[in-house]
Amino acid sequence: MEPQPPASPSPDLGSLVKAVRRLTLVVWCLIVLLVVLYAVPWLSYLRFKLSDHSSAPAAKSDSSNLLPSEDFDNDFHARPPEEKIRRATVILVTEIQREPGKHKEVIREIVKRAPNVRFYYKVGDEYEKISHAPAPDCADCEGQGQVVFLISNPAQMASSYSYRNDRIEGMGGLSLAELRQMAQQTK
Repeated sequence: MEPQPPASPSPDLGSLVKAVRRLTLVVWCLIVLLVVLYAVPWLSYLRFKLSDHSSAPAAKSDSSNLLPSEDFDNDFHARPPEEKIRRATVILVTEIQREPGKHKEVIREIVKRAPNVRFYYKVGDEYEKISHAPAPDCADCEGQGQVVFLISNPAQMASSYSYRNDRIEGMGGLSLAELRQMAQQTK
């Protein structure tokens, strides 16, 4: 018997090696793509957070000159009338327009509006937040309308008080004329 020379790799084994190398490259490309897709939102989030913190003090100091109160005041209702008037960015006087099944609160007067405060209503508009269905047992217990105090920017309703005969019932009988005068002094 004659010794046989070592067998050379068959062409099938060579193509198999090439296919495995291509698949390995494709798998690594997919891994890199997944890492990038995972990392991009986090990088955007971190960049936003860093830029938000670095510019926050400057923005706060710029707008604090424009507004008497920048943050919402949860204790606004407990403050004395003078303090409410001073802190308010917008003060409205509404008038009830009685319709069947609904009492519309229509803005009669804007007593105070701080400069650069975003407020989207004007005199004659219905202020829907306090419009309501009439109480069946109450013919005239609601007064003539409401005095509405708004704070912050954009203006948000903090409290409202009904008035009758030009006297604000929930503010110790303060007259609307006194309210206007005090609001003028805070501008």
